[in-house]
Amino acid sequence: MKNKRRIALLVLVILVLCISVLADAGVASAGKFLGFTDIAVNGDTGVMELNRLCNAQFSSSRMCTTREIMNGTNPNHRFPVAGWAWVKSIFDNPADEFLSGSGGGQLSCLGWSSNASFDKGLAINGDSNFSQQKCNLLLNISCCEK
Repeated sequence: MKNKRRIALLVLVILVLCISVLADAGVASAGKFLGFTDIAVNGDTGVMELNRLCNAQFSSSRMCTTREIMNGTNPNHRFPVAGWAWVKSIFDNPADEFLSGSGGGQLSCLGWSSNASFDKGLAINGDSNFSQQKCNLLLNISCCEK
């Protein structure tokens, strides 16, 4: 009887550890918000340069996606009080796949290639609100851990 209890307890401990490891892995993959860049750029900077500018300020980082912001893994971090920062739009669909706004349209300054005042890109502000901003504006970049 003692052996059965020990085995049951061991199985329970292993199960709890496995769940903990899987939960941590899911959180880590979300990408932790690190902050906004000090440098401000307009919407024709290009996605690779936006990523490079984040990495230059925050080691091992890149431009945040909306998914990372919405599923934030750094709840104690406060967004900067003032201003807006570019964010890469990601949309979830019912099939649990994702679509990126970086291919064009009015959420990515036409794929981060336009600085025209009539084109727009998605940005986030210090109150964690999303909004379309004109691509000719100089905005900081939201940066998340890779």
